[in-house]
Amino acid sequence: MSLLPYIGKDWVLGKAGLPAALSFCAALGACSVSMPMGSLIGSHDDDQTASVAQPAQQGGQTPQAAMDPSPIAGLQNADWQQAKIALASAMDGDGDGAAVSWDNPTSGNKGSFVAIGEAYSTDTGTCRGFRAAIDRTDGNDALQGTACTDKPGDWVITDVKPWNKG
Repeated sequence: MSLLPYIGKDWVLGKAGLPAALSFCAALGACSVSMPMGSLIGSHDDDQTASVAQPAQQGGQTPQAAMDPSPIAGLQNADWQQAKIALASAMDGDGDGAAVSWDNPTSGNKGSFVAIGEAYSTDTGTCRGFRAAIDRTDGNDALQGTACTDKPGDWVITDVKPWNKG
């Protein structure tokens, strides 16, 4: 006994059953066809998106330098690019307390970093205290703070405040 009942030699759907079934399958199959629609819609090269514009290069700064603002108030990005090299050198040292200086001849600003205390480990990386002397053309600052390494191993200032020498 067959699972599909027959009426004569035709299925229950009658003579229109096979063409209807093929049309139905073709319609469903068309749902999975993919083709580029850009040629039908037209070009949208001038569309504005919510993407962030690249900062303009100012004073010879690289785009990365322009996007790496100084965590120390009063330092311009070009100053910070010099200062963070000195910070890394001071923090990576063996803790001898030697000052590592930086200087930006373009702005006239300069300063130094001294690592204080021993380095210690946290969940996010290695941290260490520091003191900084910042000599800007418009004033001087004595600071203290903490810097920690990020995932790539760069030193990042996590907190900084005025240093009370007393």
